[in-house]
Parts: sequence; structure tokens; C-alpha cells
Amino acid sequence: MTANPMQTVTEICGIILGQEGKPLDSSASLFDLGIDSLGFAELVLQLEGSFGDGIITVDDIMDSPSIHAIANKVSGGKLGDHAATKQAAPKIEQAPTAPTSTAPTEIAVSVTPTRVAPFAPTSVLKTPAPPVAPVTPLDAGVNSAVLERLSMLESACKELRSLVIASTPGAEAAAPSLETSAAAAIVSQPAAEAPKPQPKLWIQTTHVGSLPRAPNASDTGKIISQQVDVGIDIINDGEWSRDNYVADMLQRIDGVGLGAGVVMSEGWSCVCEMPCATDMRTVPVYANRFTGANGLITLNPRRVAQANMACHARPTYVLSGAQQVRETVRPLLESLAAAGRSPSDSFWSAPSPGTMAVFCEDRFFQDHVMYVRALAEAMRPEYEAIAATGLQLQIDCPDLAMGRHTRHADLSDEAFLAVAEANVEALNYALENIPMEQVRIHVCWGNYAGPHHHDIAAAEIWPVVAKVKAKFILTEAANPRHAQDAKAFEDACARGLFEAPKVIVPGVIDTTAARVEHPALVAERLLRFVKAVGHPSRVIAGTDCGMATTAKSSAITSDIAWLKLEALVEGAALATKMLLEVSAPVPMPGPKLNPTPFRAAVICDAASAAPSELVAELQRRTSSTDLFGASAGKGVEATAVEAFEKLRWAVDFPLAVVAVGPMAQSAAVRLAALLRQASSGASRRPCELFFAGAAAASPSGVTAVKGSPPAMATAISTAMLANTGFDKRALLHGRNAKPLPEEVDVVVIGAGLLGLMAAARLKKNGHKVAVLEQRSIVGGIWSMYANSTSQVNSSEGGYNIKDLLPEGSPRKAADNRDHSTAAEILKDIAALGDSLADVIYTRVSVAKVLGTNGDYTTVVSDLNGRGGEGVAAVVRSTGVVLAINDRVGLPRPLRVPGMNRFSGVMADGTSDALSGVSWQGKRVVVFGMGAFAVENVRTALESGASHVTVVARRLGTICPKMIDYLNFVKPWDEQYRHDPLTNIKQMKCWRDCYIKSGAVAPEVWPGKVKHDGHTISVSDIWFVAHHLGKMCTKVGTLESMVEGGCVLSDGSFLPADIVVGCIGFTRNTTFCEQLTGRTEVMHSNYLDKNMMYLADAEIDETAFNSFFGSSVLEYAKFYTNTYVQAFERPDALGSILWGAAVKRTPVSLRKWTQYIAVAQELIEKDTTMRGLAADQVRERTKHFYRTMSPEAFLEVNRLEWEELHERLNGSPVSKDKQLPYLFGAAPTWCAPPSEVLG
Repeated sequence: MTANPMQTVTEICGIILGQEGKPLDSSASLFDLGIDSLGFAELVLQLEGSFGDGIITVDDIMDSPSIHAIANKVSGGKLGDHAATKQAAPKIEQAPTAPTSTAPTEIAVSVTPTRVAPFAPTSVLKTPAPPVAPVTPLDAGVNSAVLERLSMLESACKELRSLVIASTPGAEAAAPSLETSAAAAIVSQPAAEAPKPQPKLWIQTTHVGSLPRAPNASDTGKIISQQVDVGIDIINDGEWSRDNYVADMLQRIDGVGLGAGVVMSEGWSCVCEMPCATDMRTVPVYANRFTGANGLITLNPRRVAQANMACHARPTYVLSGAQQVRETVRPLLESLAAAGRSPSDSFWSAPSPGTMAVFCEDRFFQDHVMYVRALAEAMRPEYEAIAATGLQLQIDCPDLAMGRHTRHADLSDEAFLAVAEANVEALNYALENIPMEQVRIHVCWGNYAGPHHHDIAAAEIWPVVAKVKAKFILTEAANPRHAQDAKAFEDACARGLFEAPKVIVPGVIDTTAARVEHPALVAERLLRFVKAVGHPSRVIAGTDCGMATTAKSSAITSDIAWLKLEALVEGAALATKMLLEVSAPVPMPGPKLNPTPFRAAVICDAASAAPSELVAELQRRTSSTDLFGASAGKGVEATAVEAFEKLRWAVDFPLAVVAVGPMAQSAAVRLAALLRQASSGASRRPCELFFAGAAAASPSGVTAVKGSPPAMATAISTAMLANTGFDKRALLHGRNAKPLPEEVDVVVIGAGLLGLMAAARLKKNGHKVAVLEQRSIVGGIWSMYANSTSQVNSSEGGYNIKDLLPEGSPRKAADNRDHSTAAEILKDIAALGDSLADVIYTRVSVAKVLGTNGDYTTVVSDLNGRGGEGVAAVVRSTGVVLAINDRVGLPRPLRVPGMNRFSGVMADGTSDALSGVSWQGKRVVVFGMGAFAVENVRTALESGASHVTVVARRLGTICPKMIDYLNFVKPWDEQYRHDPLTNIKQMKCWRDCYIKSGAVAPEVWPGKVKHDGHTISVSDIWFVAHHLGKMCTKVGTLESMVEGGCVLSDGSFLPADIVVGCIGFTRNTTFCEQLTGRTEVMHSNYLDKNMMYLADAEIDETAFNSFFGSSVLEYAKFYTNTYVQAFERPDALGSILWGAAVKRTPVSLRKWTQYIAVAQELIEKDTTMRGLAADQVRERTKHFYRTMSPEAFLEVNRLEWEELHERLNGSPVSKDKQLPYLFGAAPTWCAPPSEVLG
């Protein structure tokens, strides 16, 4: 017991108030003295540090909030009553209650001084002890470890946590639908997400068909695996199963060629000369290189090629033709299935009727039109039989181009085009019963290395080619003669010949030359065609022709062919990357975010050998793997209940339940049923059942996996990871089919998340809107900085746009996980963008916004013109929303001497710069302490890093997940403030986390929750890792790099294997000024009447006293509603939003508290705005309670907290060695579910 309780209590209060040594009125209310929620939480901790744990409670202080009453309480009542002790606690001016922020900003850090040494964990784990914080000059008796917590206290986190923060991706693997009893047991999200339509998958790759044969090649599986390994998207069997496509067709057509059983009259023969390429007649010296024995055309006039291909009777399809085709195609279909490929991702080629007419001399009809019509009638069953297999049907049509200078060389261009028209008419008849989407045609001028100077111009034949009933058009565009045809195709598109959904497949690989194309050249060629059609989904990268037109001919050898296909894949990927980066200020590593990890539960029959190898394989692929045994003694029900108790609250990752053995299968089905029944109040990620082993059955909805343990684990992983990643190509919007409007109601500048929100609100209310985006894709900073391990720095319900998605959208019913992953948010953004596709104009750069007082002209450069050149245009409007990024500009790079000497990995912590890096066992140093930095810490530790050191100029504020959750779900009063008593209680829990974990709090505590301009990051792993000695923080900056690590500004050395830079972003405050000519913005976000600057701002200290709940998305929801209301009711709201009395500030000095104050004024003065705010809070709270009620969140969070110890330690940690979970009472601070949900 302290000798003088009154003196000690007075000193503690003086320190908290920043009035050390000054006299304080011992009878005055501490509220009146200026102590807020954060201060009261600090007071409790300091009193416990001075007088002992449990000496006083928050309720005791709130009951009698004066120095004398508190001193009397801690002294055991020895001081007696004081005249003014008992006072009613007035409303506390709300201190922030939960941090949540996303905007990645550098959080400079300094170690908070503490008087008491940090709590030392008693864990038996052999981990380095956390650093001891320096002693602070506080008076004796004040618990300084408490101060360290203060930093994260206050409610905080307001920032737009919206941004992405590096962490584990979210989970949404679609659960299987079971028709049997197992179906009812499957636990999943409300609706399985439909796959993205095919047009979003770009730029894909394919080839024309024939591939050089390996010696004695007959293994279809081999050629399939070769193509898959190279990365070709749409594949075939390389035509290894036949000599050539014409001879193969003739085997099933009577009347053409000398087929089996055909007897010719004496003097008659089917042998005919193969047509000669007229360009080769002009180069006799070169033509002598060709023997004339190979190929389907004559290349050496002196050695005319011949074949038994003449038409001697009406062509008819043999009765067994369709069955023969099925037998021929079967090896391809079986090989595709073995490779996990769908038939729709493969093709089978056949000649067109016109092509047959080119190679097969007509000796029967003597009339070309009658001949090709008869061929079409005969070949029609062949086409339909191929299409019935599900394969894409490729029709080879050299007749439409090469036919001009071979079979029809004696005709004029005009006469040849008439022949081509007849050929197309016949072909379309043969394709009549086949969906256009299943047909691709290949048009070429001959796959031979000749001069080709007699080739008919592409511009001449495009009108004819465009009439073919086929979605995919394959053509030459790489060889020297036809590389310039991109221009002709552009012209054809401009004339409307190739409208959607037709897809161009330009040859970007020359199949007649040995030189291997550079990927950059491939990309350049592809981008020309993208410009022509307006969207990369309408371009597939292909080859000029086949690599080996027949089994006996090959212009290039096998080794060169595969090098060329590799260049094709690399070039397509480069083109994709370049398209994503158009107008982006930072490089974008690639389009795909990796899938979310999943959890596995293996149930094994006791009679079976323990699947140790399968478990080991799964452990390498999962976030965690649990093993349960099933036996006759235990029984199915007991086994299922045991697994259920372990997994009931493990809801944040997709769950694979793997059963090995008959009893285990029954237990697995029962487990799934139990999980489904218990899922109320906690949205669970999908759960999928797998029966593993040689005897595995395959009931409907249950996936049977067989083979070796690695093969089974791979099959399980493939199924679980499907649809849980994200492809940024889904964000791309091609050229709008409608021209840029000359006048709209509102112009929205920027198609980032806030711009899309504004457009959705306006469009829903019937206003004509145009969204102008300078890039090709929507999503703004999310599309640039999100990475595969990113999570939102906010509880899921506080960063959610489901309410803006249209009814019927699969994403509307797909609940995200808590702290949504980047993949989940980007899927929602893509869905929102798709719903607004008709009003989004990409590649439109805004130059200036002119006008005032609701009469505006937006001057733009439309880059969608021919050839990509900018075309000046103007759009008039009554309103303008500038949804342009402010707070998050370019990432600040780590640039210091010696970087080239560092032997490890050094990269920026945004985007996917660290994708593929192995963290296992590595020493990691992260510079910065903002949201991105904290998420990189989590990624490193969860991926097996041995230790993480965080270095920053000033210490950032970190809060546990529960604090962030409470900030959204606790009840609000009419002024949108939380209850002061529960505020203090949760603050105390927060501070206790700092103290007991040994983590160091920010220097600004308890006076402030955080440094101005910084985020408050959300992380449980931060505290658990400190407790286990797996991480520490240091104050300083990076001075230089050496081979083995980092040299800091104080001269100290940090050994490192991986160094991550997360030191913030430059602000982008000048763009608004440049576009509008305005240097000041009103506190309401308005620049003028109906002109809003909808952008994030500096997050100042008092920004948390708002129902926005520290979420930029919640701020935007309110202010987009405000914009619509003011646009429709300017007389009612104009004076508050853009009137002469509205306060103004320089654009660069915008702060959250400014527009929070205006929001409060709107709510107080306007009934409609008051109702909209109430609706926003009510619906958000309902969403929280529906997807994760307070009781459920507690259980889920507590399980995650406990499992983090084992995950970071690599082995179990007993409860008494774990960091205590301090939030058990949290649900009692929230309203009961019945009150919220009704």
C-alpha cells in the first residue's frame, strides 16, 4: 500500500492530464478536469500498478469520479466521505473506441518510455525475449508499462482501412451441392459464386493445330502435357493422330479420292495435281529447294505434287463416319481429363468445304458452287460429331486467302471474292446446328516459306471472312508479308465488320522462320489488335499457322517450335501486364492474386494405417491440418462430436474434411451436418467433403480422391483453392460501345471504389451519369496496391459494399470473411463495376473542369480513338464528383547506399512484389509501422519467419481485432456516441494487451491515441508474437545496407534475410487543384455547388467521434447519399454544403474532423439526412450481427488467438504459457441479437 493514497492518486491524474506537479481539486469530477475514456482506462491501470491488481474497478470510478473518492476507495475507506465525492458521471466526450484503418501510411515510431519493465512471458518456448522499453521520467508509483498500451487505446483506427494490407487472402471456395444426405451436411456461404464469364479471361493463348512430331510419337498425353507445361490455354493433340487434316477427312467421304473399295473405270484415276503457289513460279532458283513430295500444294513448279484427291462422284459421308470421329477424338478427350482440362479448352480441326475444293480437283460437277455445297452437305455430320464432344471446332479456311494464288490463280480478285462468298455460304450451312461460340476458323495464305508477294490483301477478304458463323477468327499477323495486316483489321473493325462477341486470334508467331520472337514483340503485336477491338478479352494470342502442316512436312524443327510457343505465352503475359499498367503510377507484377489458404480436417479409420504421408502433404498446402481417429469403440457420433468441438468456431478459412475409411466417411458427413446446424450467427467459409483412398466411393457432391498421398493432396488443394483468388483482368472495361456523351447530369471523375459508389447512388436515383477513368481498369488503388496476402484493416461489416450491388449479383450473397481479403473486396469491386459498365468510359483522361455554380464543362482526352491517339472532347454537366485519390499516392521507396551489396531479398511491401518469396526460417526487417507494414508482419510470421523486427521513426498504434469489432457493433446514442463506461472497459483491455504481451506502445499515449496522420492498424498476431518473442520494434531509420543486413541511423546493425519497405505514400493533393483551379475546399467536401471532392483526408486525432467507425467506406456511403440529396434538394441543403458561411480550408490541409462536423450538422438540421444516417448504422449493425454476432465473434476470435500461439511457435503452447485472452466480457457491452435483428 502506498503511504499517501491521496498524493499518489493526484500525481497519477496530473500525469494523465499533462499537469504534473500542479494542484488539482480533489472534489471535482474527473470529467470536468478533462479526463476522457482513454484517460480513465489509463487511470485504472496506473492505480492497479500502484496499489495492486483488483484494487478498484471502472465501475467504482464511474460511481464516484473524483480524486478524493478514488483515494478513499484504494485506502480501504480510511479517508472517509468527502462532501462532494458522490457525483453523477456526465456524458464523456467520446474518445475513439476502435481503430480500423486501411490507408497504408508510414507510421513513424518511437519507443514509448515506460517505468515498469514489460511483462515477460512465462512460455517454455525458446524464443528471444522481447526488448525492454526505456524507463520514462514518470513519478514513482505510475505503471509505465501501462503507458505503452495507451498508444493503441482510444478507439482509433479510423483511417480508411480500406486500403489493402498485406496478409492472407480471403476464402470463398464454392461448396459442392450434394443431392444425397451428405448435401444437407455441407456448410457453405449462402450462395456459391458463379465463375467469371469467359470474356474476363485474357489474353489467352492458343495455336493453329499441327505441332512437330517427336520421333515415333503416338502418346497423346505427352503432347497435352507439353502444351500445359508451356502454358498454352487452348490446346489440341498437335494433330499427331493423323497425317494431315484433308487426308483424314477423305477417309470418311465417298466420292472424293481413292478410298477403300473404290474401283475406277479403265482409264480413270483420282490422282490430281496439287495446286501451285503462283508466287513460287517467279522465284525458280529458290523453288528448286523444294522436292515437291511433301505438302498439300506445289511449291516447285518443276516437281508438281500429286495426290489421290480428285472428286469423281457426289461426295457423301460414310455411315460409320461419326463413330470413326469419336474413336479418333477419344485419346484427346481422355488425355484432357487426365490433365484436368475441359474439352471446351481444347479444339479439333477440320477443313472447310472450300478448302477441300482447293485441294481436291472437281471432275464431277464442273461447277464450283454446286461442288462446295455438296461438300458442305457431306461434311456437316463430321462437324456436328466433333462439336458433340464439347471440343471447340476449328475450321481451316486457307481457301479464303491462299486459294486466290493457288487453285483460283487464274481469276480476278473480284471473281475470287465471289468464289469465297460461295465457300462461306456453304460453310455456314454446314455449321447451321453448331453454336457460333463453339466455332473457330483459321484463315491463312499458305504455311510455306515463300515470297508471298501474290497474296491477296487482307483488306479485300475481311468482309467475306466476317460473314462466317464463327466466334473466333485466326489469321496471320506475324510473318513479314502480313505483319502489317493489323491496320487492315483496324479498318475492318471501324467499319463494323467484327463486332462483339467475335474474337480475333492474330498470329503473333511466324511458323515458317527459325528466329524466335522476342516476348516484347509478341506483346506489341497483340496490343495493336486490342486497340482495334477495344477489349483484350476479344484477343487471343495465336500462331500464323501450324508448326507442321502434315506429318511429313515441317518448316521448323520441334525444338524451335517449343521455344516459339514459350515466347507466345511470355508475350501474352507481358501484354496483359502492360494493359493493367496503363496509366498506373506503379508496376503491377501480374494479374492474379493467389488463392486463400484452406484448413483441413482428416478423419481416419482406426483400422486403416494412419495417413501420415497424406497429412504431411496437406500440412504443406494448408493453414492448419487436424487429425481425428474413428473407431468402432468410439463410434461415428463421438468422432464427429470430437471434431465438431475442435472446428465449430474455425470459420475463417475454407474447410476440407477428408475421410479415410468407411467409418470415417460416415463421421465426416455427420461432422458437416453438425457444423451446418451450429453456423447461426457466424458466417462460415465453405466446407467440402473428400473421401480419400483406393476404396473411396464417389457419392453425389462428395469428391473422391485416389492415388498417391501427394496426388490426393494436390487434388484436394486444387478443389479447395478454386475461385478463392482473384484475377485483376476482371476489373478491365474495354471501350464503351456507346460514344462519350456530350451532356449528363453528373460527371464522376475516377472509377476507384468511391467513384463507383457515387455513380451507383446517382444511377439508382435516375440521374444520367458518366464515369471517366484514365486507366483501362476500375478499382483505383485497390487494383494497384492489393496483393495476394492482403486483408482489409477493418472488420468486415465496416468495409462492405454488398448493399450497392444489384439484386441477383452472386457477390451480393457471398459473405466475406472478417477482415476481408483483397480478393474478396476486388471481386465486389468488379461486380459493382460490371453493374455500371454502361456508364463507365475508360481511357478517358480529364484535362480540366471548367465552370461554376452548377454549370460545368469537363474537358477530356479520349484515348479510345483509332490507333490510340487522344481525341479532345467535352462533357457538360450540372454536377461533378472528383473521386480522385488524395492520401495514398506513390509508395515511398527505400533507397539507401549499399542495397546492391545486400545478399537477401529487399522489396516494397505493396502489390505482389514479395509474391513467391519463401519466409520460412527467415529473419525479417520491416521498415514502417502503418497498415501495410503490420500486414507484412503478419504475412511473414504466418509463413514461418523466425523473427520480425519492425523499425520506424515513431511508434504506430495497433489494436486487437476485438477492439475494432466493438467500435462498430456497440450501441450508439442519438449523437452517435458509445457508452462511456464500456468505452473505458474496452480501453483497459486494450492497454492490458500491450502490458501483458510486452509490446511497446506509441510515444503519444495517454495524451493521444495515435500520431496525427497515421493509421491505427488491427492485428492480434502483433501481441501474440511479442509475447512469444517472435518480433520486436525499434525506433530509427535505415541508414545503409550491407551484405548481411541493415545499418540503422543510430549505427546499430540488424541481421536480415528479407527487408520490406512500407514507409508510407506521398500525398496527391495537387491533382484536385490542377483539374478545378480551386485551392480551397469547404469542410463539407464541396468545392462549389454540386461539385464534391470525394476523397480521403488526413486522419487527425479527434476523427474517431463518428458513426463512420474509422472506415473510409462508411464516410463515402454517407457523403454519396449527401451528394444525391443535395443534387435533388439544393434549396434545403445548399447553405450547409456550399453556402457562403461554410468553412473552408486549403485542399492540402483537409482533415477528417472537418467533414465529420458537417455530417453532424446535416443530421441535426435535416430529417432526411438523419434518417439516412440511422439507416446506414442500422443496416451495418445488422450485417455484423448476421454474419458474426458478438457472442460468435468472441468464440471465433478466442480460438484464433489461441491457435496463433501454436502456429507461430510451430508446436502446441499450453494455456498457462499463452498470452491471456482479455475480451471475454465484450458481448455484454453490446445489444442482444434479438434487439438488433428483431
